[in-house]
Amino acid sequence: MTLLAAIAAGLLFGVGVTAVLWGLRPPLARLDRQVDAILAGQAAAVETPWRRWRDQLAAATPDLVRPDLALLGRTTQDFVVSRLLWAAGGLVTTVLVGGLVGSPPLLLPMAAIAGAVGGWVVSVQALHDRATKRRRTLALALASWTQMSALMIRAGIKDEQAMRRAAAAGDHWTFRLLTSAMDRAVANHTELWAGLDELGRQTDVAEIRQLASELRLTETAGGTPTDALLAHADALRKDELANQLSSAKAAKLKQDLVLGALGIILVLYVIYPTVRTLLDSRM
Repeated sequence: MTLLAAIAAGLLFGVGVTAVLWGLRPPLARLDRQVDAILAGQAAAVETPWRRWRDQLAAATPDLVRPDLALLGRTTQDFVVSRLLWAAGGLVTTVLVGGLVGSPPLLLPMAAIAGAVGGWVVSVQALHDRATKRRRTLALALASWTQMSALMIRAGIKDEQAMRRAAAAGDHWTFRLLTSAMDRAVANHTELWAGLDELGRQTDVAEIRQLASELRLTETAGGTPTDALLAHADALRKDELANQLSSAKAAKLKQDLVLGALGIILVLYVIYPTVRTLLDSRM
């Protein structure tokens, strides 16, 4: 089987999959309804089959990834588009690789399906990895914010005012996220710790929810949040130091394993020809 034949078979399969998806699409909106919406100045509200299909897929987005999307500032609709692109990339990659290695034509459809499913699944892991990095960044920023807030409270600024000023002092996205959460709490006439707790639940950041609980307990006891803020900042820094040490050990272990594998391969590459030569010479 030639390379061109394999690629042609994969392209024909892709066209067939596209035709099937087009046949399963939602029905087109009636033309008279679209005209009425345009005449009424609601052209943006006209739903296309693609939007309806995208919204259906977005509604089926797993709940486990919604905190990651909230932390990254993305919508479920954007995530659906990203997953479809990942799936398309997996399909095209497997078809091209299958053509390059000379796979039988009957295996290309199966490989294309596996590549599309793999891309669809890998997109979730890629999203989770990005969100994990952002959570670590947010935890570090939270330590700086809590310490700054505690110092302002000790300087004589009121508790809530100090916490909002400390968040407004930074221009990083983490400080803007904290500022937005506290602004919503003020607009809803609730305590700041309630806004922080809501932010922690939306983004699945345990450090924020823990801080909100400590602030709530401090307020209930009638105390000042200074000690709680400082203790939380110190705990966050210790956790980050432990995470960095763990990451360094894991990286070193991975490097040792790679070097060990390369050493074994090199030894086998040198020893095997020597042993084979000695055996051949004795025979």
